[in-house]
Amino acid sequence: MELSLKAVEKEWEDMTLVIPNIPHDTVPVGAGDKDNRVVEAATSVTDPLWSAVSTNTLAAGSSYFSDPQWASFPTRFYRIRSP
Repeated sequence: MELSLKAVEKEWEDMTLVIPNIPHDTVPVGAGDKDNRVVEAATSVTDPLWSAVSTNTLAAGSSYFSDPQWASFPTRFYRIRSP
């Protein structure tokens, strides 16, 4: 059984190496990294552990983001980071 699992894992790894990495339609594409902004969230500003919520491209100085996990936290703080 263990050999069979290892064979399947190896086959899976080999297959995933040839699948093209095509971004989803909602992934913003700027001219370069400097055009993209990462929206990050944390539950505390005094001891923050920031995690990425979305990557956005600014259009005319503004952008929209949605945090599907917001209801899972009693408090949520956001920041925008330029990579």
